[in-house]
Amino acid sequence: MLNSIKVGFFLAYRYIKYSSLWKTILTVFIMMLTFINLVVISGILVGLVEGSKDSFRKQYAGDVLISTQPEEQYIQKSTEVIDIVKNMPEVEGITSRYIARGSIENNYRRYLNQPNTEADSAGAAIAGINPEKEARITNIDKLMAEGEFLDNSDQDKVVLGAFLV
Repeated sequence: MLNSIKVGFFLAYRYIKYSSLWKTILTVFIMMLTFINLVVISGILVGLVEGSKDSFRKQYAGDVLISTQPEEQYIQKSTEVIDIVKNMPEVEGITSRYIARGSIENNYRRYLNQPNTEADSAGAAIAGINPEKEARITNIDKLMAEGEFLDNSDQDKVVLGAFLV
């Protein structure tokens, strides 16, 4: 071990003594770029992942997310599951969502009158929520860019957005 350190210092001394100034500057610059690549960039990437996980937990899923079995369309006895979870002392809040796949069409009446016209549509995840519980637990109402969020009396209204479900 001591011999390896001596060899390292010998090589460093020889390099500094016999190399040109530009060669030394280039070597130091490349070492700085390597350090930045290894430490700073990896730190930024880890921070992005942690930030997205934290945002997902705070604004969408909370600490526990209960979902269907892969082969099921819905959660069996969901009201009983909600009651059990709601009565746990550690639980601060609970809300349920009914999520389905569908499509959203722009100006659909025009396509009804003109059957050969291709519809302007996009696939979407559609979620049925309890607006007041959702606003209280996930604060989704504060993330609205325009308009107003729903309340429990809204039966024929929707909230459109990207990355909500």
